[in-house]
Amino acid sequence: MSENELIALDGMPALPVSEDEFKDIVSGDFLPRIQVVDSASKVCKKKQAEAGNYALVRAEDDVVDLTNQIDALVIHMRFTALDFNTEPPTFSHERKSEEFQRIEEESKVSNSGCMWGPEFLLYVDSVKTFATFFCASATARRESKNIVKLMRKAATFKTHYIEKGKYSWYGPLIVPCSNEFDLPPIEEIKAQAVKFANPTSSEVGEDAPKSDRER
Repeated sequence: MSENELIALDGMPALPVSEDEFKDIVSGDFLPRIQVVDSASKVCKKKQAEAGNYALVRAEDDVVDLTNQIDALVIHMRFTALDFNTEPPTFSHERKSEEFQRIEEESKVSNSGCMWGPEFLLYVDSVKTFATFFCASATARRESKNIVKLMRKAATFKTHYIEKGKYSWYGPLIVPCSNEFDLPPIEEIKAQAVKFANPTSSEVGEDAPKSDRER
């Protein structure tokens, strides 16, 4: 009997789904997100991941600390603008639309509830899952050009500590990846890319980052 079993139940019927399949069911159509953990973030304050690390966020109570370096396949990109002042949140992926430009302009105001930037579809090797990486801060948007350069290639996502006057924070640092890792079937990658490129109105999850400080 294992340490956490109350009684031995040998010969019981198999469960209908695996643990990983159950996570897919409860998360619905929402892909988890990857974020750089800042000391002021809720993820850090709740001690779910250390500042300066990457975190995989499936839900508010389902966070995985991925350390300060991850390898990922960069699959696709879209522009995203989000306004959390409405219920449900307003979003746009049309870079030249009035709605997108309104949200982009309002995001310049601190704590406006609006954010925008390039958003990437990744396959993260260490957790064997597809996830999004939203470059919604000024720091991340500047670094996003290096992610675009590695489109359809493997990239290593690092973090670095930034100081500017009395302020300091962590930002992403993206370099080519020299490590080999196993990928899912190409059909699965293509299916995720098509879904990511054609989002629906229900894709904004309840735990999307509403208040990460823009730097």
